[in-house]
Amino acid sequence: MPDLSYSRAIVFGAGSWGTALVALLAERGLEVQFWGRDAALMEEIRSTRRNARYLPGLTLPESVRVTADMAELTPAELLVFVVPSKAVRETAARAVAAGLGARVVVSCAKGIELGTGRRMTELLGEAFPESALAVLTGPNHAEEVSLKQATAAVVACADGAVAREVQAVFTLPWFRTYTSDDVIGVEWAGAMKNPYAIAAGIALGLRLGDNAIAALVTRALAEMVRLGVAMGGRAESFMGLGGVGDLMATCYS
Repeated sequence: MPDLSYSRAIVFGAGSWGTALVALLAERGLEVQFWGRDAALMEEIRSTRRNARYLPGLTLPESVRVTADMAELTPAELLVFVVPSKAVRETAARAVAAGLGARVVVSCAKGIELGTGRRMTELLGEAFPESALAVLTGPNHAEEVSLKQATAAVVACADGAVAREVQAVFTLPWFRTYTSDDVIGVEWAGAMKNPYAIAAGIALGLRLGDNAIAALVTRALAEMVRLGVAMGGRAESFMGLGGVGDLMATCYS
């Protein structure tokens, strides 16, 4: 595996994906701090090393520091935001207030801010103007990652060198990452696939058949490309893991 440029990371967000990424980063050899807003949940995780609410089958190593108090966190080179998209702005502001700026800030939240239409890295860029911004996205179900099942993802960053550094962090024998410089494209792809996945679920519930669902997903991809390109992304980004890969995983799961 490639050498690491970072030794310490903070993961914000104690849902299933945040918990899985904490375990992944710890196995990769980083010193990991794990923050969640629910004090009772974080205390339970700290004492049992398990997130019984969201990912009960995974045991976190003792080396992971678990807390609901940002004042207890110490600076790290890598901040990883895995909170829901509606909570990114507030969580980032709290992190800044706690003095937790970092060399690189990674967004793992898929969504567009309600009311402003802003992407997650735009929000994080406002909070951390001195940090490089990256996105980790793709067809990544947390439970499969926690079981170390073969998974691929994409790391997008405008700075190619930083993209490769973050790629190295998120690389394990069972977790492979690719790089992109199209942050806009992969962020819009990750946000847009969710409404189509709901539509696919409705079609399945109505027993409309494989033909209808396949048509829905195919036309969904075409629509995603048109809107994503109009917003400044590149069409080829929607043909990769962050686009069609994530769309397929969500629509067919």
